[in-house]
Amino acid sequence: MFVAIVPPASVKRAVAAAPHDLAGARFVAEDQLHLTLRFLADFPEDAVEPLVARLAEIRSAPFQLALGPWGRFDTRVLWLDVDPQAPVVALAARVEEACRAEGVAPETRDFRAHLTVARMKNTSPVKIRRYIERVESMRFPPWPVAAFRLYRSTLGSAGAVHTVVAELPL
Repeated sequence: MFVAIVPPASVKRAVAAAPHDLAGARFVAEDQLHLTLRFLADFPEDAVEPLVARLAEIRSAPFQLALGPWGRFDTRVLWLDVDPQAPVVALAARVEEACRAEGVAPETRDFRAHLTVARMKNTSPVKIRRYIERVESMRFPPWPVAAFRLYRSTLGSAGAVHTVVAELPL
């Protein structure tokens, strides 16, 4: 399971329009693009309802988001930055508090708001840099964020299937 902000279809289409010609990269399917606020891994089914109730208590003013510039985590993940970071970081902190209150172990990694575009295997840093140089002029429309979602992710032979468990308004 995971908690995420989902861009509207117009933004997803714009991101998915980026060339998919980076050798060794597996691009995220358009319908699966999201900004993860908190990954929950395996989560007990009987704990989902209390978690949804706790997440539903989170209140925040809606905010605008935009994507860009491009970045990478080593040679494994190609991503788009999120601007502004502050409201997403604040929302992620509230989600973290709600998860801890429901017995979820604390996240051990620092949070960095981003939208994963591709996962890479055996892709040279030079090829990644050249790809980013080619796509860095792409612009994505900003959008209002007024809700976040809790998802269940089921792995299958064709990849992961994400199912919305709850949509939670800010």
